[in-house]
Order: sequence, then structure tokens, then C-alpha cells
Amino acid sequence: MFVSAYLGKGGAAVLPEVSMRNITLLANGRDQFVMDGQINASMDECSIYAAVPGGTQEFWAQLANLPPDEVPTFKWSIAQGTDATIVPQSNPRHLRVKLGSKPDPFTVSVAITLAGGDSLKLEREHTPETAESVAEKRRWSKLRHLALLLNQPNRFWDPLWDALRDEPMTRRELQRLGGFAKAFEAQVAEILDARPSPSRASETAKSTRTPRRHVKE
Repeated sequence: MFVSAYLGKGGAAVLPEVSMRNITLLANGRDQFVMDGQINASMDECSIYAAVPGGTQEFWAQLANLPPDEVPTFKWSIAQGTDATIVPQSNPRHLRVKLGSKPDPFTVSVAITLAGGDSLKLEREHTPETAESVAEKRRWSKLRHLALLLNQPNRFWDPLWDALRDEPMTRRELQRLGGFAKAFEAQVAEILDARPSPSRASETAKSTRTPRRHVKE
């Protein structure tokens, strides 16, 4: 009997599970299937896992290579030893977890079973963020967004514009650029304000540091 394979991670050949479903598919001249998937965790608009201790984190199972018209069943669980708890909800492909009081890591698992008996188990370890880390990442995400906008061609000026050759910017263009500069400056100031000020001793050490001398060979 010929058994087809697919390439897994690192290019290694992975054989489909020898199950009654695949044997039946082969007998009928159809391709075998290799059910695969992963557990994803929801993120906010800044691509941050924004759920903090005491909040709710959502997970969902992303599946691939399912047989046509197959409706799998899902059985979710979380590892023991954490005070996180599962929140009941209607979508079996999704899981909502009420996070515990501390940002301790925990493992989420889901057992997926098909009508023909084939099964797959997926796991994911998740470490919650803290309120402080989420706030810090959002500040940097906003600054990055502003920097990307500044680098977009034609947003504020023509990249081929020459101050000595071409017409100067209009008043509206200058006001728009000035407003963006203020927003950028305000975001940098917010990041600096959130950081602890260096001690006077460290500032003094930096100011009295002997500059390096370049010696010609």
C-alpha cells in the first residue's frame, strides 16, 4: 500500500496517522488527510495580549486539513496549579479563561475528535501580561505607528520636493506637519515620564567619564 507524506518542520517527512478513516479514503482512491492545528490567543489592536490578572483571555483552535463536511468536537482544559478558571461560552472552538490574581504562566489544552474517531491534542503555554507591561507596550506601539506614518511617501511632502527649486509648502501642509510633530513629541515625553529618573550618582558618573582617545597607529 502506498502512503503519501507531507513535509513537516525542518523539512522532515511526516506520515499521516494510519487510521480507519485514512484506510477507507485510500480504498476509495481519495487523498489521505493529516489533521493539524494550533491554539491562538486573542490580542488587541496593538497586537498585545492585553488581558491582565483578573481579566479574561480568549483562545481559539485553528485547524487545518480537515475532511470535507467534518464537524469536530472540542474538549478544553487548563493545567492544574493555577487559579485561572474556564468561563462557559457557546462557541466550542473558542475558550475564555478568567485569569488569576497573579501573572503566572499556565497551559491551555484542547482535545479535538472527529466523528470517525480521529483525534488531535493541542497545547499552548500562556503567560499573562501585567497592567504595567501592557501600558508600556501600548506607548511604544503608538510611537512606532507615528514613526511609520512619517516614513510613508507623499503623506506630508513629495519625496522629490526640493526647497530651493520647488514651490514652498502651503500653510495647511505646514500646519498638518506641525500637528504631527507635536503628537510625536508628546508620545516620546509620555514614554520618558513613565521611566524612572536616573539617580544623581549615575548622572554624575556619566558627566565625569573620561572620553576615549583615538590613538593613531
